[in-house]
Amino acid sequence: MGEVRYNALARQNPERAEKLFSKAEQNAKDRYDYLLRYAKLYNTEEK
Repeated sequence: MGEVRYNALARQNPERAEKLFSKAEQNAKDRYDYLLRYAKLYNTEEK
């Protein structure tokens, strides 16, 4: 909510904003999980 565009969306259309924010949050979590699995697959940690 630190950017005007997000704050404006939440004020103008709170229902749509909530759906979009939830979808974006889930997308970020899914991408993070994917990257963790990918890193584990290739064992990117230095030993």
